[in-house]
Order: sequence, then structure tokens, then C-alpha cells
Amino acid sequence: MSTKSGATRSNKLNSEKEPKKMIKISRRIFDLNTFEEMTLVKSCPDPAPATSVEDVMARIGGDTSKLMSILNKGLVELTREELKNNDSVPEMVENEDGTLAAVENVQPADMGAVNNVVLTLAKTVFGFKNPRDAKPEEKEAVRVANRQSKEKALEFIKGNDTLKAGLIASAATAE
Repeated sequence: MSTKSGATRSNKLNSEKEPKKMIKISRRIFDLNTFEEMTLVKSCPDPAPATSVEDVMARIGGDTSKLMSILNKGLVELTREELKNNDSVPEMVENEDGTLAAVENVQPADMGAVNNVVLTLAKTVFGFKNPRDAKPEEKEAVRVANRQSKEKALEFIKGNDTLKAGLIASAATAE
């Protein structure tokens, strides 16, 4: 076997192992059989990119109203992407009544990094327990207690300049 054919065979194997991109939709439900929350997922492979308008029309059965709906959804998504990248439009906070208000002196942070610090502190100092270790009749009480533990941990961090400085140094995101 030559090196060239061996390389070709290896490339084929590698390309076959690459995961295909998938479209996933999910929804949270409460299962009345187990009395637990769960996430249900549906998935399918991404469609191949369209090569022409005729290709799209063939895929949607020649339905022009469906084509207009697809184009309009694409325009909305394009506008969202442009808005996301437009620094001249200020970010605002949405109030409970749906109105928008300007924000000042905001320091964005990586939510995952902040949650890791809060959870670690809640576990080590404020009595957070794994709900899976609780008896079924105790699970809700443990969840409530854990929520309170995390709230206490966040308040503790908020009142501790050293911890706040550490979070700013490690979790702040560039804007």
C-alpha cells in the first residue's frame, strides 16, 4: 500500500467521523410520571445549502408564499445580526412592564464563570446540597434551600470587595 492511498483512506475515515451539523429544538416539561423536570429534544441534519432560487422552490413544492416567509425570516435574522454588531445602537434594560431604559456603568461578565463562583461558595459555605441525593419527598425543600444558599452566596460576593475584584478580573467580558 502506497503512502498516498494510505493518506487518502485516513482522510476518508476522518471525514466520516466528523459530526454532521444538526438542527435541534428543545422544550422544558414537567413529567407527571416521574414528577421531575426534563428537556425534550428533536433534531435533524442541517439542510444542504441552496444553490439557486429554483432549488429552494423545488424543496418547498413551488409554494411562493412559503418562499416569501423564508425570505422574510432571513431578513429578520440578518437585521438581528446587524443590530448585534452595531455599536452605535445602545444596549438597554427591559423593565417588567416591557419598557426600555438606558443603563449606565454596566460591567458584563461571563454568566458561567459567575455561576461557578456562586455555586462553589453556596456549596462550601451556605449549605447547598445536591437535590439528587435527597429523598423524593425532600427534593422540593432542598431546591428551595439551595436557591436561598445561592442568593446568600451572591449577596456575600456583592458585599466583599476582594471577591468582586476577583470576579471582575476573571469573569468580565470584553465589550
